[in-house]
Amino acid sequence: MEKEILFWSAMVYTILLCATMIGFGWLFLHRPPKDINSLYGYRTSMSMKNRQTWIFAHQYAGKVWFFSGVISLIVSVPLLLATRKADCFEALMTALLFVLAVPVIGVILPTERALRKRFDRFGNPKE
Repeated sequence: MEKEILFWSAMVYTILLCATMIGFGWLFLHRPPKDINSLYGYRTSMSMKNRQTWIFAHQYAGKVWFFSGVISLIVSVPLLLATRKADCFEALMTALLFVLAVPVIGVILPTERALRKRFDRFGNPKE
């Protein structure tokens, strides 16, 4: 019974995390926050330089989160189902949940690289 609860907890957490990545990814890609703010959105010193960097950062991060969420969902749900009865399910589930958290945090590095490739340190587009 405890293993069943653990399985369903992992399934719900996985689906919610993937759905959150897909939802925020779509939102940032298609409807980034209009105003630069310190409350909501992809907020780094580079993304908040001006409106161009703000929109670019949201669209880039949105793409990363959207596709990461879709791929994570496609891979992780069947993996959880396939390993449901395995003796090492708890260890696999723990590893999977850490792997799923990587795109949530890991969006920062590629987005900042893309910003620096496209804009100078003052937020002006590079030629």
